[in-house]
Amino acid sequence: MEGGGGSTIYILAATSRPDLIDVALLRPGRIEKHCYIGLPTPQERSAIIRAELSSMQIGDDIDEAITIIVESEKSSLFTQADLKALVNDAYHEAIKNNSRNSSHELDLWSDGHSVLIQSRDLLRSFERLKPSLSSQDLQFYDSVYTRFRHQNDESDYSVADSSNDIAKQRLALK
Repeated sequence: MEGGGGSTIYILAATSRPDLIDVALLRPGRIEKHCYIGLPTPQERSAIIRAELSSMQIGDDIDEAITIIVESEKSSLFTQADLKALVNDAYHEAIKNNSRNSSHELDLWSDGHSVLIQSRDLLRSFERLKPSLSSQDLQFYDSVYTRFRHQNDESDYSVADSSNDIAKQRLALK
């Protein structure tokens, strides 16, 4: 968009439902570049979990739990928000476990660094957590994006499946 003073304004838009975007916005000169970012790969899921855990105390066995989780079929439908919820739930699980063994329950709530997240906390949380998306939802979104891509100029449409740049951007936006 060109402003009256000769300056250029860039607009960045994001949606999970491009089929609901008004076609007037998709005309040439409007929203020109399109990028589909799918669900995180196992490597990206691991990086997201590790980034979420980075400010917390973790047990020595946490790597094993992360491997089990990211290689699980269930986690293939996890969004970044689901992975954040997983870590938050594991933190609360650790608080419960630590408070049972401590008379300083209030200290555990006020000082997150006194809470140690163990592998069992992460795995219990994973057992309880359900993905935000079902496989039917994923199929629907993939079909929407496929139709959307074919309706628009494919040269201005890119798919970011598992590019390192997208993984870095996801973590940078945390």
